[in-house]
Amino acid sequence: MALDVGVRYAEVWNQDLLAPELEAFLTAKGAELNCNGWSMHYGAGTPGSGGLTPSLDVTGCPSPGSTATLTLVGGPASALGWLGIGTLCDELSLFSGSLWIGPLSGIVAFPLQLTAEGSWSIAWQIPPASALTVSAPTVTTQALLLDNRAIGGVALSNALEIRVQ
Repeated sequence: MALDVGVRYAEVWNQDLLAPELEAFLTAKGAELNCNGWSMHYGAGTPGSGGLTPSLDVTGCPSPGSTATLTLVGGPASALGWLGIGTLCDELSLFSGSLWIGPLSGIVAFPLQLTAEGSWSIAWQIPPASALTVSAPTVTTQALLLDNRAIGGVALSNALEIRVQ
């Protein structure tokens, strides 16, 4: 690459880095890197219509006082299902896959409906540390989606263990 005489490349590069959309992106990524909370995937889920396996993930920082977003993609269009949440991670055979939420943890299931694109998300405002009754709480979550073309009539996402810290 040839450089042009008289062009101040460092200034052009810095202006690109200070673009508002890039600055917001870098700030968000920096916050995630400085985050003490974490998440871990368990299992692979089971495929539904079209061979797609729903994928559950979290973005943002799961730490007290911050916002994290739980996202599900790759599900059947407009599917109905449940998001299970428990406090233990344990593998239990279910239909053609595995349920990773420990049954003894008192599973709570919330109904959900996917978009026409087969996705779903929810932003989760985590209370400040002073409002948490347990230091560094851990939850395991997994989605079960109704899908009459899947084995057993359901598609399971991977499980996601989230540690708020």
